Amino acid sequence: MINSQRKGIRGEAEVVDILRAHGFDARRNGCYEAKDITLIIDGEPLDIEVKRGQVSCNELYELLKVNDEVWHRRNGQIWMVTRLARNDLALRLLAKGELRPEPADVKAIREAIKQAGGWSQWKP
Repeated sequence: MINSQRKGIRGEAEVVDILRAHGFDARRNGCYEAKDITLIIDGEPLDIEVKRGQVSCNELYELLKVNDEVWHRRNGQIWMVTRLARNDLALRLLAKGELRPEPADVKAIREAIKQAGGWSQWKP
């Protein structure tokens, strides 16, 4: 196994540990899966890509076409999370209490995104 693969596996394990430490149901999917991590919220999966090292904007756009979030960090830096604006809006509505699923679930988030309207121009 080459160093970059080991670095990626360590990064994925680190993100899973962070999510689990905060009470989330998260699991690594393995080296041969298209999605690095699956996060389960109220029975619904969120797909997370993990990148260690420098990630270009173009690469982020490509990764977000097939993933809900990208967690990325350079060596010695803190983790950053990138998601599409329409997904972020739904999460902010949840945090403000304007979207009140019991408990917070992905179906409600996706419905809020649909209801937001006008986001279609942001699609890749």
